[in-house]
Amino acid sequence: MLSLNALAYVLFAENYCGAVPVSTQNADGSFTFGAAETRATLLDSALNKTNKALGITSSSLTDEFKFLAQVTKGRALLDKGDYPNAAAAVAGVPTTFQYNYQHSASTSRQNNGDWGLTVSVGRFGVADREGGTGLPFQSDGAADPRVADTLANRPGTTNPTKGFDGATDQFVQMKYPDRGSPATIADGIEARLIEAEATLKAGDPAGALTALNALRSDAAVLALRGYPAGSLPPLTLQVGTTAQVDQLFKERAYWLFLTSHRLGDLRRLIWQYGRTANSVFPIGAYYKGGNYGTDVNSPVPQQEQNNPQYVAGSCKQDEP
Repeated sequence: MLSLNALAYVLFAENYCGAVPVSTQNADGSFTFGAAETRATLLDSALNKTNKALGITSSSLTDEFKFLAQVTKGRALLDKGDYPNAAAAVAGVPTTFQYNYQHSASTSRQNNGDWGLTVSVGRFGVADREGGTGLPFQSDGAADPRVADTLANRPGTTNPTKGFDGATDQFVQMKYPDRGSPATIADGIEARLIEAEATLKAGDPAGALTALNALRSDAAVLALRGYPAGSLPPLTLQVGTTAQVDQLFKERAYWLFLTSHRLGDLRRLIWQYGRTANSVFPIGAYYKGGNYGTDVNSPVPQQEQNNPQYVAGSCKQDEP
């Protein structure tokens, strides 16, 4: 529970603005309303919780929970820009480790939400080079099993290949093809990606590339993910730091597809790598009318804005 709570704080820090109100429900049902927290304090809270989890020495701390705490700690340290300690935090996590969030076909409340909004009702589709800055997720879906997709096919509907609007071709993600598909929220692949980034930041692009290619050729990893042997050919060393960072972040995007990592990574490219928002987030005309805006984070939900300590307007959507 400490590790999962820590992961929630990491997600607050990665996905929202720097003014996230955090409250506590007391034993009697009342609430203690907390003040809005910055990204730094949210990540510090996450680290405190993972350290507590890792400090548990009883036999009840199984390897699964230890590895979950390690990966969560590594992710928080990566967000703080502490690359050496992030890599140290995930040392020893097996590459084949997975901590899965389970879903079920029993009731709609237990269904995989990504499946529900893509495969089932066609509300969202796979993007392709969105806004001129996005990755070719849709184009690569036929060749790269990590971002596999397919054109929608809903027999019995007026436009079986179209999305929710009935007019736009919808390419459906195939990572979660069924209502009961589990979602991996922390794994050994993420641990290796954290180590690869730390190696790249230390000025060793060849070493980082070796780590990325080790993942792509790991037979046990490919089998665990259900990917065909040899389906991920080796990458080549890119020329220059910018291209090397692009390559690493693309690998993160594909390995960690649909696991709530991408928005945090896009913001990290601004925080930690000095890129402008317009070079990272979609810009220009939107293909269905209008233009992309300047938002780079998710708004604090209205329910949380009811917190009496929350300052209206303190959460700025264009804040990297």
